[in-house]
Amino acid sequence: MNYFLKNTQLTVLLFLILVIGGVGAFFRLRVEGFPEVQIPLAIVTTPVPGAGPDTVRNTVSNPIETAVQDLPGVTETSSTSQANFSVVVINYNSGVDVNLAIQEARTKIDSLDLPEGISPQLIVPEISTAPFYIAVSGGTDLLSLREQSEILKTELDTIKAVSSITEISGIEDNIYIELGPQFQSPQIIDQIRSANIGFPLGETTIDGKRVPVVAKSSISNLEDIRAIRINLPDGTSVQLADIASVYLGVDYGDKVHRVGFYFEQQNQFKIQPALLYEVAVEDGTDLLAINDEVKEAVVKSNEKSNSADFAIVLNMADQSQAQVDEIVAGAIGGKWGDGPIGYVGYLFGGAWLLLIVMLFFLDWRTALISLLSIPLSFLFTFLVLAIFGIQLNTLVLFSLVLVLGLIVDPAIVVLESIRRYMDVGEKGERAVLRAVDVVGLGLFVATLTSLIVFLPFAVVSGTFGQLIIYIPYTVFPAVIASYFIPLMFLTWLGSKYIKPTKGQELKDEDDIHTLWPVARWLINFNQKIVNRRWASILTVVAGIVVPIVITGVLFSAGQIRQVQFSQPDDSEYIQLSIPREPNQTYRDLQITATGVEEVLKPFAGEIRSFFYQDIEGGLSSQTLSVFIELQPLEERSRKSPAITEDIEDELKSRFGEKAMASELAAGPPSGAFPVSVQIFDESIDSLRSASVRIADELRSYEEIDFVSTDFDNQSVELDIVVDEAKAVSAGLSAPAIYGQIATLLGESNLFRVEDTAVIVRVPEDTKPATKDALLSSVVFGANGPVR
Repeated sequence: MNYFLKNTQLTVLLFLILVIGGVGAFFRLRVEGFPEVQIPLAIVTTPVPGAGPDTVRNTVSNPIETAVQDLPGVTETSSTSQANFSVVVINYNSGVDVNLAIQEARTKIDSLDLPEGISPQLIVPEISTAPFYIAVSGGTDLLSLREQSEILKTELDTIKAVSSITEISGIEDNIYIELGPQFQSPQIIDQIRSANIGFPLGETTIDGKRVPVVAKSSISNLEDIRAIRINLPDGTSVQLADIASVYLGVDYGDKVHRVGFYFEQQNQFKIQPALLYEVAVEDGTDLLAINDEVKEAVVKSNEKSNSADFAIVLNMADQSQAQVDEIVAGAIGGKWGDGPIGYVGYLFGGAWLLLIVMLFFLDWRTALISLLSIPLSFLFTFLVLAIFGIQLNTLVLFSLVLVLGLIVDPAIVVLESIRRYMDVGEKGERAVLRAVDVVGLGLFVATLTSLIVFLPFAVVSGTFGQLIIYIPYTVFPAVIASYFIPLMFLTWLGSKYIKPTKGQELKDEDDIHTLWPVARWLINFNQKIVNRRWASILTVVAGIVVPIVITGVLFSAGQIRQVQFSQPDDSEYIQLSIPREPNQTYRDLQITATGVEEVLKPFAGEIRSFFYQDIEGGLSSQTLSVFIELQPLEERSRKSPAITEDIEDELKSRFGEKAMASELAAGPPSGAFPVSVQIFDESIDSLRSASVRIADELRSYEEIDFVSTDFDNQSVELDIVVDEAKAVSAGLSAPAIYGQIATLLGESNLFRVEDTAVIVRVPEDTKPATKDALLSSVVFGANGPVR
């Protein structure tokens, strides 16, 4: 420190480097929302149309789980098999490279011999999401809405930072051929399929070069398909349109394609069919900077379209801005409501409160020089963050506010000590040297203690560790800077500008007669304790035991609870979970969605938007999930817990006790149930029996309101066994019969016309709806149709 006092030019140079470098780093940093983390988890989802739980488990879930459980880095696997769907969850070590592990798992799964047409999909859950979800809504025709979305895409394409605009609704436009059961013979279906087959005819020589000759299909549109000639078993020839309904339709993907939102242009809340689009941005984009551009693109799209409404139904940039505003308000204050009196709120920011308190207890020179430690420590922190590529996300900003009081303490201690030695009669550098000599060691120990307190945040592993690591990333450089900045820069300023207190006559540094009476009493009391060994030991023991006892009493009384994430008193997001019946039809799903919307309509004044969402892990077939964004707190009369409770009461009264409404706030979304019990066994009967016994035991506890098991809503599986002898006599085989029944009950993808699939199926009203109707179904063999 003495070196910096004597080398003024070097001190000024380092000061300028810190200021210029810190300011430059600050303007290079982006303000972001919640940081992205990589979850060491993969989910394999596999649709298995027409299969019951046992078939799904034996033919899909078990082979996939067996294939991946021995891969490097895998710690645990689990699977769920339900009607028509398989879910396998793969857990990895926290230190594994998830991207590489996913590639290995995908390679292993692709090598499996699964049933024909089964395509497993790997999902990697992420906490972060695309910053913007935009709904294109209106009318009832989703294909028309897709055409209108081109207006939105054109506007968004003008924003350089936008990297992609992806439709996430999952609808597909297909050409459907609906054949009655009497025309479902393999011969007729083969004629339709062969109408689009291209095959090589040979080679020829043109201009001395060998050129392949290929028979190319003449089918290029819907009318060509309708005109396909079909030879019927009775010898007549007809067009396909004469025996089938051929039309362009939509595969809704077993999802609800509707949104609700407050439409500012018309000042009303709308609920209507919609397609959702995910807007992603380039890496390194400042969300807050492009937020207004995206909003402007949506406004222009609404002005250009007469048949569709465009609305942002999820805006992570707004959320990030709200988080930043809240943290900044904590640091420098914020306006309290409207009117001139509201500006008083700015006096209650952390930085201003520090200044006010220091001005009250210190002289103004010492207070102002001490306050310089805050911006200088922050500038050093910005420099470190920029070097390591860490942006100003929510946790970094929170950490800056958290460390605000810590980084000013060393400066206050050093500068107040300098002023005290000046009051004794020391001058300039001599006062500085004596002050630092007295408080230097204590200052170092205090700084080291602060670093040790935050050290555990740096060694936490797993997903949670990836989040809170930003706290030590921010706190460590700020605290370290707060130790060196007073010694390098502020002591030099103190030696030049701090003046002795007028009217204070101190004999030496131990003279306490000028202190407040309370301070003098505390000093005398501490001296008495230090001079008596038994009192010192008793004080240390009491300092350890009393907090432990008080904490234990509060825990036992329920005044303190252990939770993974503390919840704020208000959240802008709510998630609804409504159970779906097993094998629910699409029509039944729409009826359920209508019921949900009837529940939400009375809350329209408190809701900004809602949309139906997929649940990662393939549970969309079990649960209808709705994501709700509430209006900002200042625009509604009550907080989210009250709204959530009222919505949940209405859901339970309509859909039963399993319907849930939960707030989405701090930490990852909570599950519908706070406690889950997993049972492992190879036998389904053993699992069912154990589940029933455990559920009955749990229901006997008064503290438990509701218990559910996976066996509560098990679907029924109908087994079909072919009589091989009768099949052969009819000119059929078991695989041929199974194939025709599959076509009768489901759909068969024949070919594609450009990007549109051509699918043959039976009209919905002619499908067998009972066991007897299925047994009476007609299949076609070499000897003609048989039942």
